[in-house]
Amino acid sequence: EVGSMALWSVSSFKRNMGVENVRDNNLETYWQSDAPQNAGHPSSHTLTIQFPRLLTLSQLSFYVSYTEDESYTPKRVAIRAGSGPNELSEMYIINLDKPVGWINIPLYNTDSEDRAFLRAHIVQLAVLANHQNGKDSHFREVRIYTPSG
Repeated sequence: EVGSMALWSVSSFKRNMGVENVRDNNLETYWQSDAPQNAGHPSSHTLTIQFPRLLTLSQLSFYVSYTEDESYTPKRVAIRAGSGPNELSEMYIINLDKPVGWINIPLYNTDSEDRAFLRAHIVQLAVLANHQNGKDSHFREVRIYTPSG
């Protein structure tokens, strides 16, 4: 797991529910986004993992719990990656149906026919929709791996 090498940031957060909570090895804590009062959808909720150098990445894992978080639980998530904040490409869109537990996403270079692992400086999780049309999102833990662990 190479998350400790990265700079972690989020688009917004509620007080005491910041990005540090997805790295604390505690499934009772979480990052909670903080959408503007008039926002009707979560499309601007992002969690960004930025590495100081180009890395080969093999898996992104996150823990979510519909049982505990209900409308705060992501239902549709985009995984973006690239070499800079303004050069992110959408790699995957993941649809989740009332998930409880770890969601493990293999990271392959979608431009490569040989299914090579992804090489990137930045990986971003973007919430496209929550369950029950929820406005804000919860992620309880997030991990990112290289092929060697």
